[in-house]
Amino acid sequence: MVYDGLSLFLFHHSTNFRRIIVAITEDKKFENLINILIILNSICLLMYDYKDRNNRQEWNFHLENGMGIFTWFFIGEAVLKIIAQGFMHHSNSYLRDKWNWLDLIVVITALIEMVFGGQNFKGLRTLRIFRPLQSINQFSTMKRLIRSLGDSAGALMQAVFFLTVVFLLFSILGVKQFYGSFYQRCRLTSEPVGGVWPYDRTVDRLCSRNSYYGH
Repeated sequence: MVYDGLSLFLFHHSTNFRRIIVAITEDKKFENLINILIILNSICLLMYDYKDRNNRQEWNFHLENGMGIFTWFFIGEAVLKIIAQGFMHHSNSYLRDKWNWLDLIVVITALIEMVFGGQNFKGLRTLRIFRPLQSINQFSTMKRLIRSLGDSAGALMQAVFFLTVVFLLFSILGVKQFYGSFYQRCRLTSEPVGGVWPYDRTVDRLCSRNSYYGH
């Protein structure tokens, strides 16, 4: 992959430091490590008791500390990739890949939560649900699947519109055809009994002369 010659206007591609960072981020072992961290972080999110928002329970306290460690790993991943690829100037820079936007949003919200960890920012914890979505950025097959769904969204909306019209037509037909068929059954009394109006349950039997009709 060809990256910007001068990343962040500081790190030239010829320096050993930049080369080492590029080699680390493109290494398969680094990618596997991030995938393992995402899976472990997702498990911690499942085990977390969200009723205890202040982490008064020992269980939540340890999970919160563990997820803080994962946050630092994700921050480190984003920093390494930005140094290796550049931020946004080059065509292959970090932000030019839209899949990295999700990672950056997760990192930024995690940093805000860590810096402003007061009660006013407790709601940012709900954004942790985006962390498992980071796995999409790690698997090329999932990316292709998401792109395929996005490309077919227009055709799917047309199919949904067509089915909606069909259901609407049959709904109108059913209302016109069966309107009042249950309401106009033969009633056995002129007034409700105990809040319920008794009626002749034999649908096919003709009403007798002494029965009352509901109109």
